[in-house]
Amino acid sequence: MSELKYHLVNSFSAASPTSGSQCAVVLLPPADPRIADDDWLQTIASNFSYPATSFVVPKQTEGGDELEYNIRWFAVGVRCC
Repeated sequence: MSELKYHLVNSFSAASPTSGSQCAVVLLPPADPRIADDDWLQTIASNFSYPATSFVVPKQTEGGDELEYNIRWFAVGVRCC
């Protein structure tokens, strides 16, 4: 399996960089078929043990001028969308 690129972030952290809700953001390559594998996504999200994990996949656009992404969110033990 290839390595996953990810970032660990604190969202809504106006008070300080170490406050807020923790979230893992996993970057998948364009057209990665794993974005449709709910079981795999939930397993990866569970391994982070953060309140939420998002999976981001760049979309292929016709013009290529604008950046667009598909995003899926998973919460600990719950698939969000």
